Amino acid sequence: MLLKIESLQPKMSVFPLSALVYLILWISVTSSDHQAGKAEPIVSIPSLGQVQGLRWYSFENRPYYAFLKIPYAEPPIGELRFARPQPPKPWEGVRRSTLNDSVWCAQMDFQEQIKGVEDCLFLNVYLPEGAVRDLNRSKRAVMVWIHGGGFFAGSGNPQFYGPDLFMDYDVILVSINYRLGPLAYLTLENDLMPGNLGLRDQVKALEWVQRNIASFGGNPDKVTVFGESAGSMSIFFLMLSPMARGLFHGIIGQSGPFISSYLNWDKRPGLYGIRFAEALGCAGPNETDPRDNSRKRSETILSCLREKPVLDFPMHMPIFFHYPWTGPNVWKPYWDGYYARDPLFPKEPFALLEQGDYARVPIIIGANRNEGILNVIGYLRGISKLDDVERRWDSLGPLILFHRSLDETMPEDVKMARSIKRHYFGHSPVCYETLKNFINLMGDHTFYGGIEIMIQ
Repeated sequence: MLLKIESLQPKMSVFPLSALVYLILWISVTSSDHQAGKAEPIVSIPSLGQVQGLRWYSFENRPYYAFLKIPYAEPPIGELRFARPQPPKPWEGVRRSTLNDSVWCAQMDFQEQIKGVEDCLFLNVYLPEGAVRDLNRSKRAVMVWIHGGGFFAGSGNPQFYGPDLFMDYDVILVSINYRLGPLAYLTLENDLMPGNLGLRDQVKALEWVQRNIASFGGNPDKVTVFGESAGSMSIFFLMLSPMARGLFHGIIGQSGPFISSYLNWDKRPGLYGIRFAEALGCAGPNETDPRDNSRKRSETILSCLREKPVLDFPMHMPIFFHYPWTGPNVWKPYWDGYYARDPLFPKEPFALLEQGDYARVPIIIGANRNEGILNVIGYLRGISKLDDVERRWDSLGPLILFHRSLDETMPEDVKMARSIKRHYFGHSPVCYETLKNFINLMGDHTFYGGIEIMIQ
């Protein structure tokens, strides 16, 4: 069950944490006097090299240190495009943090701007001044931030998610970047293109934390992962994956259950992989039979895709959308246990949850009132139209509610979509006068329903 018919918002019993952390991170971005930063301490990371941080100031004007753009994996370029993340190589000299060390993985952002680079697998480490003075003595708790963005956008940059309020507390903060969109989730359902690379990048970053955070005064046995939206969904996927066991010891999930209509699949991800390859000119019509999973065909497609300019991938990201700002979005995690030699999920994720086969760590999970506002931005900007939704409810309703592709919609889907519409709108149409009803509907099926199911 992905949605409860009664509105879940008034009786939510989970902790509404996301708004607080959004505020903390936003204030951090807008309040920080980062222009006053100057190069300060040098930290030696065993088997990798030295990094030099910048001296910045917290919200309460306490000094702290920012170590920016530290590689946790090899650049995923050339032959490593679409490959599993590889450990970083050591470097010579000192890697110096600068105010320009902001990296965006290649993406189409929420403003539909194409930007970013492929060499983006970096993390940032922030620590209070006191941690630098006693690196070899006391070890502080560690918090690892995983940004959201629908699995296709976002960044862990300090300009986007600042550390300033966290640095008023005695904690080590780590923020990471990970691959997004087609470069992360394009797959041919085989080991040549295993997919789920965004999650695999996150695992690699957490492995880096376990090996190296002690060099920054952090305690590798006290790591809490936290994130919002797709970042929170990612964390709960990692909770289910044997590959991530032991890499963290607590979870704070903000506005992002892994049970959500947004994460629904009604086609195999490999089908989208070969259709996407065809759109980029890397597969002809006779090469896009999803039943043909021959190694030779896969090698040909992969070789061609590796030659394409990196921004071609986010530029073609919306080709599977049936309706703007609605979906389906096919760049998201999936079960890989039936084809990968080292799967993230040996069984389907929901089965792992039902069987209790997941990391048993303390969890805080929460959501905000009116979460569905995010889903109506496209309608408010005029990219999508509510009167289209009203007029075409039998087709767009299942797409909105169940992430159901138009060519996969069944009569049962239409029947359920009509019932849900009656519950939220009664005899009123979907329009700007009933926008609050639409926001409630979107919040329930995307966020609240899945959170309640997970808690149960």
